[in-house]
Amino acid sequence: MKKTLLSFFSGLFAITLASAQCTPDPALANEGFGLWPDTIPYIQACTGCGPATRVVDLVTFTDTLITVTGVGDVTIYIDAFKITDVTGAPASVTYGTDVESGATAEAPWGEWLNGGTVPNQTSTQGCVYITGDEAQWVSAIGGGPNSDGIYPLNISVDARIGGTNPDVSFLIANGTWLSNVPANLGGGSIVIDEYFLDVRQGNVGINDIDPSKLGIVDNYPNPFSGTTTIQFSAPSAKNLTFVVYSILGNEVYSEQISAKQGLNNFDFDASALNSGMYIYSLTDGTSVATKKMTVK
Repeated sequence: MKKTLLSFFSGLFAITLASAQCTPDPALANEGFGLWPDTIPYIQACTGCGPATRVVDLVTFTDTLITVTGVGDVTIYIDAFKITDVTGAPASVTYGTDVESGATAEAPWGEWLNGGTVPNQTSTQGCVYITGDEAQWVSAIGGGPNSDGIYPLNISVDARIGGTNPDVSFLIANGTWLSNVPANLGGGSIVIDEYFLDVRQGNVGINDIDPSKLGIVDNYPNPFSGTTTIQFSAPSAKNLTFVVYSILGNEVYSEQISAKQGLNNFDFDASALNSGMYIYSLTDGTSVATKKMTVK
């Protein structure tokens, strides 16, 4: 359950009950309990870098084993999950989930419900989005306990009891959240730790971008495995062709993307590519911009 995630939970105390801005990734549905993926690109913050958003998925579990004093081992069937607390994050940016519309006073960021019925539930999947404008990310540079922009985070996740085997509802009522169960009965929050928010000073300033030309700023992380974020500028809103070539010049990937005027961020999933160096390009039919990237 301990994983290192870079730059995804940067503002969990700044609660924003806005409309959902993320969709769970089906490719992560079969992962075990926790927050996925393992590696999220760091936030590159600077004047001219623009806003940034990151998305992480929560995959739930259906049952767990606790030890109840005087009873012994008890299987707890879980029917719902919620995020209850996050410590260590800067307060400058905001976040939300794909279940905010169902939020209650008890769970202001929403609850994720497992499928099925006790004792035959199925796990579910949700997502959390983290977003900030340019100024908010810049304010987070150099923060954290070591003043290096790295924020160690502890995320508390609560689980609701849908049933028990053997039946101990006389001690722990069905519908009780684990955080409300006394420690001597095996209760408490589930803490996911060793996640890190990484906010870095960007090397791109507003004066480095020619707004009249198509240009690739950079991709980050680089080298990378999985997904990288490609940052580029476009002189106007238009459709672009994104192409990836092997080092020998063979086309290995192509996609049409929609760009807005100004600075853009495009997430490229290279999980289908072999490790090695690649050339990638963006073109609008008249101009072409190219860069190198390395897949680990």
